[in-house]
Amino acid sequence: MAFARPSASDVSYLQARVSGYTGRARASSALLPGLAPARRDLTAELEQQATAGTALRVFLRVRPQLDGDCGDDTDAVTSRVLEIPNNVHLVMNAPKDSATYKNGMNGNGKLAHRYTFTHIFRPETSQQQLFNQTTLNHITEFINGHSCLLFTYGATNSGKTYTAQGSPEQPGLLPRALDVIFNSVGDQLYARLDIQPRGFGEVCRVSARDEQAAQRLKRDTLRLGCQPESAELGASHGSEDSLAASSLYRSQESLAGSMESLSDLKCPEIEARCREPASVSMENQRETRFSVWVSFVEIYNEYVYDLLEKIPSSQKRRTVLHLGLDKKGNTFVKGLRHVQVRTADEACQVLRAGRQNLHFASNRLNHNSSRSHCVFTVKLIRMLDTDNPSVARISMLSVCDLAGSERVEKTLALGQRMKEAGNINTSLMVLGRCMKAMRQNQTKTAAAAAGGPALVPYRDSKLTRLFQSYFCGQAARVTMIVNVSPSPVVFDETIQVLKFSALAKQVSIQPVEKRRAPSRFSTMVRRSVQVAAAAVGAAIGRPRPLLDVTALDETQGDEHQNLLDLVEKLRHELVETKRENAGLEARIRQELCEEFAQHMVQIEKDWQDRMQETERYMESRAELQMNEVAKSLRAKYSRKRRRTSASDDDGGDADEADDDEADELAEAQERAPDVFSQRRSVPYRGQQWLHGIRM
Repeated sequence: MAFARPSASDVSYLQARVSGYTGRARASSALLPGLAPARRDLTAELEQQATAGTALRVFLRVRPQLDGDCGDDTDAVTSRVLEIPNNVHLVMNAPKDSATYKNGMNGNGKLAHRYTFTHIFRPETSQQQLFNQTTLNHITEFINGHSCLLFTYGATNSGKTYTAQGSPEQPGLLPRALDVIFNSVGDQLYARLDIQPRGFGEVCRVSARDEQAAQRLKRDTLRLGCQPESAELGASHGSEDSLAASSLYRSQESLAGSMESLSDLKCPEIEARCREPASVSMENQRETRFSVWVSFVEIYNEYVYDLLEKIPSSQKRRTVLHLGLDKKGNTFVKGLRHVQVRTADEACQVLRAGRQNLHFASNRLNHNSSRSHCVFTVKLIRMLDTDNPSVARISMLSVCDLAGSERVEKTLALGQRMKEAGNINTSLMVLGRCMKAMRQNQTKTAAAAAGGPALVPYRDSKLTRLFQSYFCGQAARVTMIVNVSPSPVVFDETIQVLKFSALAKQVSIQPVEKRRAPSRFSTMVRRSVQVAAAAVGAAIGRPRPLLDVTALDETQGDEHQNLLDLVEKLRHELVETKRENAGLEARIRQELCEEFAQHMVQIEKDWQDRMQETERYMESRAELQMNEVAKSLRAKYSRKRRRTSASDDDGGDADEADDDEADELAEAQERAPDVFSQRRSVPYRGQQWLHGIRM
């Protein structure tokens, strides 16, 4: 794999301009032959100076070259993928097999790219030097009450985990930070466990039962941290193997006695590790007492897990935790366990215990690749009164080890590994979108062109939701350490990482005031209370505070008297207006009552008319039925008379019988209306009466 030497026109200069830093970058660019000096953008500099905030510090660490980084091409060993002309500039040269080189040859890009960082650490930089220049200042700010965030970012197999955690012989940033913290506050630790952290930044006093639960959690976590190193390394074979090994160990260690002392739970490898001797001056905090609590959380496939949770033997997965918001709008993990530690060895042992549950896997580029983002948080509670603390302040130090971005075509990931890679790349992409939106909002020209501040998509990923409280200010300090690999195999991934770092360096952490809009109910209650208080004060003649006007001159005295007269006039107008409103309300109520009474009367009259109409209808129907009955009876008797007239010898008797029947029919017809008139009060029973007549 060979490299082409770029020309002056093929070099792109990507510089993150910071207030007061552009002149230095321009001066150092003259040291590189063949590169045109960077032009100063005064508009961007003025906008950057106008935005007050703490700039996000971005450091670069170049990983040493390892066996297999150059692939199968031996010519690539002698070529230079990256060049470091000084401590702030980096030049990346595209190899011929990379997509960047092909795009540059087609006119869609440059063959070489230049980036600017706060400081660049070369491959020979030790862990001690890296810690002194990147993290030691954060520890001082952390002890003084500021919250700090430190996260590592880079492609896969670039040395992020080694930078953050290191090894027992070469501790990383996190173990050294723990050493400095306890070297500084070790003599001023708070002895009891009755003050514990809650939520994001809250502190509360707990009961004796909660103290015992915290002591048991600490004992179980330290016991898990004593697990042999071989089991921890076995986790690299896959996430399921890691969970199975952890469950097996927990089932065995559950047989240990509950009365085991903490001194018996020390890990020999932790005690034999290399320690950081530095400390922070505590001259101004001699009367302050400190309580240190740690937690360890993992984001795996967009699910949040507590790495300090004990997994039952019958359960293969840990409990999924959810994110919540406190009263101030800060994001925290619900149900996350916090362990109180009194020494740096205990904190490192808790870190070791959490690593047992981390998801690791092997791929083509890294045999022990992190498959999740993990965040180790140290909470420092500061108190003044040691006997009965009533006021406490909390500060947080979060060290995040981000999983590396990767391409499936190079790692040859399949199945679950492919799903993990997709979720990792998605969360990192959302983090880049948040950085871009923050930068756009801090640039007045871009924000005005977009029609207002852009919405920062914090809620699109669990990772950015956890980072939101740090990026929104609140006296936070944020540092990003970018890890890159000199391997030409991952050159395209490294270019994307460097582009993201160039964007992040332009972002400044600005305090954002979080206000929740009051609800309609609270607004109504507040207004009602104010109106009622004003009315009561006016009714009882509450005295108003008077001002001493003896020292005022004549002009000021007249102005003050005019203001008092205006206030008195407005008070009388308010009382009169309320009285008029009360009278108007009474009149409206009276009119509504009268109108409602008239409406009820009209409804009653309408129902009476409907009842009368129903009675008339039923009466006419009954009369019609009686006429039909009479007709049928006449027809019946006439047929009977004709049949009997021919066969009856005594015609006189037949005529007399016919006359009697006719008289009975007429009498029944005359009696029927009288019977019906007696039942008019119950018109619906007329059908039963008619049914009886028919029978």
